[in-house]
Amino acid sequence: MVVYWTHHALRTAENPALDTARWIAATRNVPLLVYQGLSERYHDASDRHHRFLLEGAADLQRQCRDLGLAYRFHLERPGHRQQVLVDLVRSASVLVTDDFPLAPTRSWVERLRRLTSLPILLVDASCVLPMTRVTKAYTRAFAYRDAFWKEYQRRIPMPWPSLDLPAAIHPENLPIEEIEVDSAKFSQWIAECEIDHSVGPVLETRGGSGAAEERWESFLRAGIDQYAARRNDCAVAGVSRMSPYLHYGMIAPMRMARDADARGAEKYLEELLIWRELAYAFCYHTEEVDDLSAIPEWARKTLMEHQRDARESIHAWESLARGGSGDRLWDLAQCSLLRHGELHNNLRMTWGKAMLQWTRSPEEALRMMVDLNHRYALDGRDPASYGGILWCLGQFDRPFEPPQPILGTVRPRPTDEHARRVDLKRLERHVKRPAGARRWRVAVVGAGLAGLHAARILSDHGHEVELFDKGRGPGGRVATRRIEEALQFDHGAQYFTIRDRRLVRLLQSWHQMGVVAPWEGKIVSIQTDGTVTPTEPMQRWVAVPRMSQLGRHLAEGLQLHAQTPISQVVAQDDMQSMLIDGKGDRHGPFDAVLLNLPPRQIGPLLKQPCQWLGMLEQTQLLPCLAAMVAFAEPFETGWDGAFVQEHPVRWVARDSSKVGRPKKLDCWVLHADANWSIDHLEEDPDQSARQLLRYWNDRLGGGVPEPIFVQGHRWRYSIPSPSLDCQSLWDPARGWGACGDWCASGRMEGALLSGMALAGRVLNHLHDPSLRPTPPPQQALLPLQ
Repeated sequence: MVVYWTHHALRTAENPALDTARWIAATRNVPLLVYQGLSERYHDASDRHHRFLLEGAADLQRQCRDLGLAYRFHLERPGHRQQVLVDLVRSASVLVTDDFPLAPTRSWVERLRRLTSLPILLVDASCVLPMTRVTKAYTRAFAYRDAFWKEYQRRIPMPWPSLDLPAAIHPENLPIEEIEVDSAKFSQWIAECEIDHSVGPVLETRGGSGAAEERWESFLRAGIDQYAARRNDCAVAGVSRMSPYLHYGMIAPMRMARDADARGAEKYLEELLIWRELAYAFCYHTEEVDDLSAIPEWARKTLMEHQRDARESIHAWESLARGGSGDRLWDLAQCSLLRHGELHNNLRMTWGKAMLQWTRSPEEALRMMVDLNHRYALDGRDPASYGGILWCLGQFDRPFEPPQPILGTVRPRPTDEHARRVDLKRLERHVKRPAGARRWRVAVVGAGLAGLHAARILSDHGHEVELFDKGRGPGGRVATRRIEEALQFDHGAQYFTIRDRRLVRLLQSWHQMGVVAPWEGKIVSIQTDGTVTPTEPMQRWVAVPRMSQLGRHLAEGLQLHAQTPISQVVAQDDMQSMLIDGKGDRHGPFDAVLLNLPPRQIGPLLKQPCQWLGMLEQTQLLPCLAAMVAFAEPFETGWDGAFVQEHPVRWVARDSSKVGRPKKLDCWVLHADANWSIDHLEEDPDQSARQLLRYWNDRLGGGVPEPIFVQGHRWRYSIPSPSLDCQSLWDPARGWGACGDWCASGRMEGALLSGMALAGRVLNHLHDPSLRPTPPPQQALLPLQ
């Protein structure tokens, strides 16, 4: 059997890798299989990239059927994480795959080489001139053009040869079943994947060869003749916007080159062939393209010489990712990336160079550019993207004298100068469009971490979000009780950990911004006999200067209705919903209602049936009674936090040991065991607090000093038992969803992941053509024409 594994040539037309596989299978008279897999583990895996690739897979499956080719698709997700490709190649005689010069494809191919002696043929289906024909990494476009333009002129007019082959033989007994890649399943499939659900799909750029064909034909009719004059103006529809389709090989660059040549579009051909394929060849011959070692020595030298130059300000990742630099042009560029997955190529150069003045070093600037571009751009992780990013640091360029601050002799491109050449109002109207067919109104009931995170994501994607909470401020159980300046207690969530890779960048950003800090306190376990043992080392984090600060940070810029308990959620006939608060006031209508509440409180609010309502009976939040205790002098225990085994007190912590807390008094928090809390839930919380203090003193064998302050708090809903392990709940027919730590792990990390997952369900719902009407693909360009 011959296996063709495709990942960057998702088409059958003018695909040299597929043609090679077909020819080998036909000449050997053996079966042929076209295989495509979609992993959760590629860098920057998100709903955006997954949706685009799934749409491409649906088209590829249809094309293979039309050609009589066997096609199998594997989507990695819980319950489907077997190593299908490894099993396939073990029963194959030849593996043919797309030659792509960047990670992780290179490492995947090398892993297959180590696991099997199978012949592996790498075929370049991305370039008109194969990368292997270029023997070195060229660093100037004119030199590359001089070396290969005659070869391009010979290749461009050549029609693609047709293969006269017998019908392909279909393999039998494969280790993977055939599934229908159906768009009706995409939202659910994506929700199941452990990927970044905070980056939503792009409505106006659908994946697949069909969408690529439509966009290219539209550009040929209405744009290519004006490309040379309009290509550098980011506020007009002057470019083809074909880079995502080229990146994933959903259209053949050979076909595009022929069409452009037939219309005499010399400038477009220069961009398509010289600049794009220069970058491909450069990446092919360069080991580390995301490292400063990739740029010329003169550029590295001048940037390092100016590394210590004064910066106007240092921005954290979160601020830049959300378009919060304060520079209007740059923020509009980032908004285009975040909401629409694209960045005008000419604007990308200015966007990238600005990062040097907002980061501490050239290395950090490069990492920031790579992260933001690849995370949000549909053409991210592409050699052409690296070409543009590295150009910002001097690659494919020359020194510019005299040296400038920070940049040295790297070409300057100030945002204010670029902004003077752009109609900013027009650009703003274009990029500030919401991600979706229209701007949705979304209500989030409950301003805990899950609801706040969902609200932030949807707001960042351009939707109108209103938060409702019965409390005085955001954060839910991530709370702080402040009695006076010296008396402060984190009486809810004590600390948090981040283990999931999808939240690491956010955590690092919060740390840089001073929102959170590590808690270096010594944490122990107290056994039933009083023995004290250290716990397993782990990095614990706390918000600064109090835990409630994290909720305030997430709520910044959002519309929050505090002290507004919601008593009813009522569906209307037009698929919208109204909220009724405790005073009888109505709020809405809303296109979606997201509930970040304890499961027991959700059912009574909903006045109509809901798909997931029955699932709420599978979980509950157990209560937790808390005691806040302060001593006039430090109470030395030799530790700062303790898990107490088989005891009414399950947790004790010295709040005063956390970063940024008042030190005048020694403040402690005690949390009761769930069973003890259930038994004493309706008692006076202050009396329960004193009883917990006595229990703690008994476990320590006495010695707890007389407190100067004791106060209790009743957390009626606190500890999930058990968690649903479903991330979030969503009913697309109603537009109702639910999230919370009870959907996930029961920790603060679980709450953040649950909110992210629910936001992803909403954004994918907006993208689903079977649920909402969508505009034609070119409607996104209308405001610019």
